[in-house]
Amino acid sequence: MKFLTQPELRLGVNGIEEIKQHPFFKSVDWEKVEKGETTGPKPICKATLNKEMEYLNKPKLSAGINSPPQ
Repeated sequence: MKFLTQPELRLGVNGIEEIKQHPFFKSVDWEKVEKGETTGPKPICKATLNKEMEYLNKPKLSAGINSPPQ
């Protein structure tokens, strides 16, 4: 993951609508968020992200001796 160090390139530099229109927030009902009836998306905690990355980086089982039963 790379963070943008140049403020002029960051999401939201052109206003809140730019953030609201971003694909990450597609499922958010902003009216409900503003009324306090729901919350926005929750960020992934570092521990969860690390577990997911560990899983994705494990060698894949190939068909044959090491394959789990089907």
